[in-house]
Amino acid sequence: MDNLFGLSDANWHTLDQIGVVLGYLPVLLIIVALFKRDALRRWLTRNRFPSGVSEIQEALNFDGIVFTVSNAEVPRHVIEQLKPQRIGLICTAESQGFADQIKAYFSSQGGSTTIASINDANDPQECRRATYYLLEGLRQSGCERLAVDVTGGKTPMSLGAFMTAEEAGATTLYVTTHFDSALKKFEMRTARIVRVSMPHGA
Repeated sequence: MDNLFGLSDANWHTLDQIGVVLGYLPVLLIIVALFKRDALRRWLTRNRFPSGVSEIQEALNFDGIVFTVSNAEVPRHVIEQLKPQRIGLICTAESQGFADQIKAYFSSQGGSTTIASINDANDPQECRRATYYLLEGLRQSGCERLAVDVTGGKTPMSLGAFMTAEEAGATTLYVTTHFDSALKKFEMRTARIVRVSMPHGA
């Protein structure tokens, strides 16, 4: 019996290998994003669009977003741009103050926030459990379009959150922005929301 389209077994094997490689591209990109953050930011922000993230607002529409937290500016920017109904925040004792600031801002906008505090920022498994807990809470609250922003926190936190997002079928987001070392603050006018990975069929 002939193969589909007349392709040989060797050709189908090659196509299958290419499909496997393409399937791992989101994982490779997130690893580069987490371990080479500064280099990735420089590459992604080398060409700026006048309207900032306006082109992405049409494509990204989430009613629930989970953030790994290490500052308040970046999550607040994502909230302002994507306007979710509910959010979850993963923080440590050191970043609890930032989480409280984000919650206060989001509450003033009528949004609902759940905070999950972890003890060890260097333990990806602890962040995986926290991410799962928050995503499940968002689903039970009626959220259907879920995302996980892995920009903040230490690298093990971001890796743990990313792994759970992949398992849960949530979109993974990453925000690139310049950091003004003199002023010790992010230049949010340069911020760009990047969709790193998304559920199949989305």
